[in-house]
Amino acid sequence: MLKSCLYPHDIDEVLKIRLSSTTEEDIIAWHYEKSGLFYVRSANRLALQLDQAEQRQDGSSTHADGSRGLWQKIWKAPVPQKLRVFAWRLAQDGLATQQNRKRRTLTKIATCQICGKEDESAFHAVVRCTKAMALRCELRKDWSLPDEKQFVFNGPDWLLMLLGSVDEVVGACILLLFWRAWHLRNDCIYGKGTGRLLPEIVFRSVNREANQIAHLLAQQAMRCKEFVVRRFDFPLCVKTLVELESVVGAANPSGSRSGQHLSCISAVL
Repeated sequence: MLKSCLYPHDIDEVLKIRLSSTTEEDIIAWHYEKSGLFYVRSANRLALQLDQAEQRQDGSSTHADGSRGLWQKIWKAPVPQKLRVFAWRLAQDGLATQQNRKRRTLTKIATCQICGKEDESAFHAVVRCTKAMALRCELRKDWSLPDEKQFVFNGPDWLLMLLGSVDEVVGACILLLFWRAWHLRNDCIYGKGTGRLLPEIVFRSVNREANQIAHLLAQQAMRCKEFVVRRFDFPLCVKTLVELESVVGAANPSGSRSGQHLSCISAVL
């Protein structure tokens, strides 16, 4: 009977099972518990162990403690938390792209609805689409972005590999770039399609405004631990600019362009 139902290697394993000496009926048992009963905590413990084992087998992006170091490029990036969550979804291919919607039978066509050149994957939406390329070209005028040759799809971990090849500041610029590209994509497909490549906050003036604020703070002898101003430090300045909006308002009651830019930054992010 076994030969007619099972493969030879399975038959050998079945024959190794010791027969019970009792007459009780067999039951389905959860062998990860001595009692044989299934518990959710037991399943969670098993899932955690399997995940840690998989991480230990990961070579290039794993530390000795089993944690994936490249993920810290996302979770410790100097950008707002919602951008980190977006980047995590992008890295996990969890965005609602046409390719993913077709996979879930929500649509029959996976082609990009903006350029129509190819199927819309997450990589296409934020890198290869004509809208995303135009945004990247415009931001290159003022941001220190990697060379175009680095924006390539080299596997499921393409985003992690890209972030791992640049420093913290450039990595934050990349996350902001991709977030804006996805926003423009959604505006074209589901909105009015009036979204501009660059909002009216004029990104190019952020460093200049940051320097002006730093000068005001120096004059008033105010301290700010998080205040860092360097060239092309837009992502690092954004957090500080938003937090110091009230300070600038007090130092600049006339309401100049600095205050307007801060309000716009808060709205966009």
